[in-house]
Amino acid sequence: MDKTTLAAMALLFHTMGLESPTRFRDVNKLVTALIKSRTKQPMKRQRPMPVNAFVELFDQLGPNNQLHLRDLRMKAITLLALCAMTTPSDLAPKGKVFKPEDNSSSTMPILVHEVIF
Repeated sequence: MDKTTLAAMALLFHTMGLESPTRFRDVNKLVTALIKSRTKQPMKRQRPMPVNAFVELFDQLGPNNQLHLRDLRMKAITLLALCAMTTPSDLAPKGKVFKPEDNSSSTMPILVHEVIF
């Protein structure tokens, strides 16, 4: 099964007036896995990512109740990214901060130079 087969299936379901199962993320993941399983060269396992750098970074930042909002946000997003096995920029590329004092909001993007691993 390949992407061409998926396109044909989607067209068939569309023609029949039915919702295509190819729209679901799990189906696409299954197809991708099937395609990768037919490759000649086996996929190599990655070494576990060392977390020492993150532990040291969080130790340098200090206690949460003494952190500036930007640093606390970066710390929370980095921890979430580690748990979800994604990148911080995937989780919060364009964050917004609400200021209750004047009912305004401003953007707080994560810039590349702020993310240090």
